[in-house]
Amino acid sequence: MQHVFFIVDCSGSIIADGMQKVGQINDLIHDIVDNCVSAQIKDIRVVCFGNSARIYWEFTKDNFFLDIPPNRFGGRSNLGQAYTLLRDILNKENIQIEDCIFILLSDGEATDNYKLALNNLDSNNSSIRLALSLGNSSLTTEKHVSMDEYSFKNGVKDRDSFISKIMDCIK
Repeated sequence: MQHVFFIVDCSGSIIADGMQKVGQINDLIHDIVDNCVSAQIKDIRVVCFGNSARIYWEFTKDNFFLDIPPNRFGGRSNLGQAYTLLRDILNKENIQIEDCIFILLSDGEATDNYKLALNNLDSNNSSIRLALSLGNSSLTTEKHVSMDEYSFKNGVKDRDSFISKIMDCIK
């Protein structure tokens, strides 16, 4: 069984220029979740990270995704905490890293030591990791991906290609 995890940047920079990026994030998640449900993926989760990381939403057949509200955005960009949370979830639930698809949505550089946490999560590069930059291309999104072709640098222009690539990765 495949497990799809969205890793969503909820730092203050997402709302710094208004609500456009918040809308992009929510619309994108809605579309991808709809496609995942159609593909019979039963484990879909959204992890938000800012000053801390937390599970925002988990899919159940009766629990459709609700937009991440503006008041959830703010603070720093602690991506490493999200990777640590994911590692803990995988260990606790005995989920194999090879069965995971991690989708990073971010607009800039992480502010913590995310590289170490990513290595602790997936040291053998066994998962599928895709990323979409919502702002300028960033090293954070480029370091997240498991293959160069999984990095998309423009949240508006690359949106459809990004969704298509995700769906290609789902077995």
